Amino acid sequence: MPDDHRFVVNTALAIWRRLGRDLQEPHVSALLWSSELRLLCPDSGRSPWRVFWAPYGRGAIVLCVGPSEQTNSSGYRFAADTALARLRALAL
Repeated sequence: MPDDHRFVVNTALAIWRRLGRDLQEPHVSALLWSSELRLLCPDSGRSPWRVFWAPYGRGAIVLCVGPSEQTNSSGYRFAADTALARLRALAL
């Protein structure tokens, strides 16, 4: 990930850590095919990167960072599948 993109993602993560579940669209969204995962969309969705996270216990957990669906649909699906597998492994 290029440094400028890393900065945008880290800034979005800092805001997400501060606001948590109170952060609303366009900064976060749900995945249409998964009720368990959520997306953090850096730069109000203009970033080519997404942070996959999920509510976990009384908080939330970051599971994976991957490309946006518009940037790289197969990479997006791989990241989403990875995030879901990690979440399910935590539940074991």
